[in-house]
Amino acid sequence: KAAFIAEGVLEPPFRVATTSMARASGFPRLELSGAEVVFAWTEVQSASSDVPASIPASRLRTAVMKLK
Repeated sequence: KAAFIAEGVLEPPFRVATTSMARASGFPRLELSGAEVVFAWTEVQSASSDVPASIPASRLRTAVMKLK
């Protein structure tokens, strides 16, 4: 979170999500869209014999932060 509060003071940062060192995780992306910042990243899930093949091993995740 990179938002300014009164008198131009920057608010403290916080973690949106953690990423994996696995190549499949790609790189987190962010885009400014009007008065919002859109974050997108791939969440890699570990392969398990208990998980059916119809369930993908990774999925796209998003978060949106409104700018003040």
